[in-house]
Amino acid sequence: MAKKFKFKLDGLLKVREFKEKKIKLELGEILKDYRRKCNNYPSGDQGLDALTQKPTTGKECRRYPPNGFIENGKVPVDPWDNEFIYESNGRSYT
Repeated sequence: MAKKFKFKLDGLLKVREFKEKKIKLELGEILKDYRRKCNNYPSGDQGLDALTQKPTTGKECRRYPPNGFIENGKVPVDPWDNEFIYESNGRSYT
């Protein structure tokens, strides 16, 4: 029974880790699109919310899409329902 539980837990962790990598890749592509249109990444103060709502502080983005950069208007969370930690100086991000 313990081996079966461990196998299921390991499998669940692998699925969640895969989903996390997928979400991070998708966010990376969205951030690249933001940079192409706005000439910089959202600042750390603007955060990932800048992908769903036009920032009111920092550098202005004249080509900001009317509906933001994320279709459903929600910044994704990780598979454990935590927000991603985003830090940026406008030229790069982590």
